[in-house]
Amino acid sequence: ETTESYVAWLQSYVDTLRGLFKAWAPSCIIVDCASGPIDAIRRVWGKDMPVYLCHWHVKRAWLKKLLSVVPRDKELRGKIWNA
Repeated sequence: ETTESYVAWLQSYVDTLRGLFKAWAPSCIIVDCASGPIDAIRRVWGKDMPVYLCHWHVKRAWLKKLLSVVPRDKELRGKIWNA
């Protein structure tokens, strides 16, 4: 999927919700770590809309990166993963 397809879908979604709920105005958006949806959110809502990354996705990305550079010590990796 491209940023353009995300923008088209998101704009349609926003228009539908605003049609149903006139006062609908989210104060922030939570997404996973994908850049396409984040770019689309910025284009549809503007650069001032706070975009937060999902805690689970951020933690998983950090752990995967950390474990990729940690020696293959099973006990140490277990401690890191369960931290």
